[in-house]
Amino acid sequence: LPAQILWVNIIVDGLPAIALAWEKEEGDVMLRKPSRRGSVFGREVKLLVTFFTVITDAALFILFYYLLNRTGDVQYARTMTFAGLGLTSLFYIFSVKSLQKPVWRINPFSNKFLNLGVVLGLILYYLAIYVPGLNDLLATVPLKGQDWTVLILLGLFNIAVIEVCKAIFLREKLTNASRSV
Repeated sequence: LPAQILWVNIIVDGLPAIALAWEKEEGDVMLRKPSRRGSVFGREVKLLVTFFTVITDAALFILFYYLLNRTGDVQYARTMTFAGLGLTSLFYIFSVKSLQKPVWRINPFSNKFLNLGVVLGLILYYLAIYVPGLNDLLATVPLKGQDWTVLILLGLFNIAVIEVCKAIFLREKLTNASRSV
């Protein structure tokens, strides 16, 4: 629903995304050659965003379709999709802190603004789903514990997708670097 999309994009994702501005730069970022076409995003970032978006959207569509067919409850299926969309972005933001290192080699506490943004995002999701009035406005229904387990697994799946893509790009860069030597 439009209100849910706005909630995800502006309210929940906005704070963590802005907090990435306080992320420390990666090593030689200023020494790298800019793209010849002047693009801010290199080939790897474009491919990562495209691949990740397709995989995430497909997973959310499958989740929605499965839940709607299993329960017949469109509001429940929408709430799960709404929560899945937001949680995946709150999870994967730690993976995209660095495109040069895997998530397990990144200090998750190095950016206090990012951590605060993620915590606030989680609180805002809780409010959107469980607080009467707000959940009426956003057309959400309360979720059960097992629902959150599914959503957390979806978030971890998305982190795995990003990490696989990063590993492929890093391996490709190392292969190309060794060929040029």
